[in-house]
Amino acid sequence: MTLSKLGIIRVSADDTAGAAQKVASSGEIDTGAVASARTAKIYGLDVLAEKIQVL
Repeated sequence: MTLSKLGIIRVSADDTAGAAQKVASSGEIDTGAVASARTAKIYGLDVLAEKIQVL
């Protein structure tokens, strides 16, 4: 299943760490980013899935 089929809206970012930082600072609970587990730890985010890839 693709993100778009789940109703997910994709927003481009310069890098994954920057995307995670933006999510963390937004305070929005319905927002996420694709980033490393280390980045999630740095910004206090939860890892919802591992070993995902863009097709």
